[in-house]
Amino acid sequence: MNVSLQMRRMQGFPHGSMGKKHSLEVLGMQIRKKKVQKAKVTNIKLPHDFLSELVGYEKEKKIVIASILSTKRNHILLSGVPASGKTVILESIKTLPNAEFIVGGSSTKSGMGKLIKAYKPAFLCIDEIDKCDAMNTTILLTLMESGFIRILNSKEKNKVYSDTKVYAACNNIDRLSLELQSRFTILSFPEYTEQEAYNVMYAILVKKGKVRQELASNIAYKIVYELKSKNPRTAFNVLAFMEGGMGLDEIISVLLSQKEKKIPGKNDSIEITTDEARILLKALDIAKDSIRKKSYLYNFPTLEEIVIRLRKRVLKL
Repeated sequence: MNVSLQMRRMQGFPHGSMGKKHSLEVLGMQIRKKKVQKAKVTNIKLPHDFLSELVGYEKEKKIVIASILSTKRNHILLSGVPASGKTVILESIKTLPNAEFIVGGSSTKSGMGKLIKAYKPAFLCIDEIDKCDAMNTTILLTLMESGFIRILNSKEKNKVYSDTKVYAACNNIDRLSLELQSRFTILSFPEYTEQEAYNVMYAILVKKGKVRQELASNIAYKIVYELKSKNPRTAFNVLAFMEGGMGLDEIISVLLSQKEKKIPGKNDSIEITTDEARILLKALDIAKDSIRKKSYLYNFPTLEEIVIRLRKRVLKL
């Protein structure tokens, strides 16, 4: 027998493959490549002050930290009103090794898949996940279920494995399909009370803004109790205006005057009549199953938008 052929058989190459470019070195590269694709970020050491700027929600923070430290894949969805601390958690997670952060509405078709293929993140943070399009939602479903995603190119099909944990946030969980919701452990974040909002703003101004405690307390008090805002982002905006040369009282006065001039938008609450409420409830009850099965394919209208459409329909009759 040909010595070369005998050696190839001993090395595990099939008969007739002599013309192909097979070698132990190539196989070793393929094996190493697979190991890289399935590599986990283990022995994570969280900073001692991890999530310390998030005041309250102690039980929820414990779940998030346990999820991060676990070696098993798991996924968490943070649901609640705007300015309730969800984004603070995502921004803290994105500072960890091998973490990526994206906003659902800004992801192009298959953009999420390309990111996962390129970086194979251990942690994928998605803000406004309810705004993801159908293709990215499909990629998420398969990634969260099996760890695999399939990237479709004009030349080839790539099946990629990524041992990724998904951490997402949204304001309206009803925009997500039940199928996607079932992949997550869902944590609800209610709106801050005024005292909690004050504590949060004070903490982030001192820790992140490096503001003196007395000034941080004054800023937080005026935003919460005079401007009537519970949004922690407002604290940083006010701080920026102060650094630009404006006084705190002047800033609050201007913001108050602008708040009075606010024009109602599509997301503002509206009043409906009893008859409209009955029609709306009946319509939603009939369409409920269809909405929940298909809503992940597109951005379904809000309750206010549905009421407005019903009113227009009534006027046409």
